[in-house]
Amino acid sequence: MAKIKCVAVDDDLFMLAIIEDLVKQFPDLELVGSFHSSVEATTGITKQKPDLIFLDILMPGLNGLDVLDVMDIRPYVIVISGKKEIKESVLEHPQVVDFLEKPVETEVFQAAVDKCKQIIAG
Repeated sequence: MAKIKCVAVDDDLFMLAIIEDLVKQFPDLELVGSFHSSVEATTGITKQKPDLIFLDILMPGLNGLDVLDVMDIRPYVIVISGKKEIKESVLEHPQVVDFLEKPVETEVFQAAVDKCKQIIAG
């Protein structure tokens, strides 16, 4: 299987760095972009055309789901958020594969990535 191209999106720079570090632990993932605002994300995701987005939902400006809705491409999404009360509604979005609550543990991250890999592989 080819590497899964992914991007990370979070307005919290500390959390963004954590996500980047987690992605780098998995040789089958290739981080092709990292964005700390919804505006940057919309432009960068459209340009990079990733297979997978690690996405925060609650951000200034457009929220994470708004970012997905304004793009013409439809990558898979693993939502990473500190607001577990939004989990059920977020999981209803057709692109969302999984929801991870902050702080993210490596084992939980691995399980979400494995789930996405199975979906991509068909």
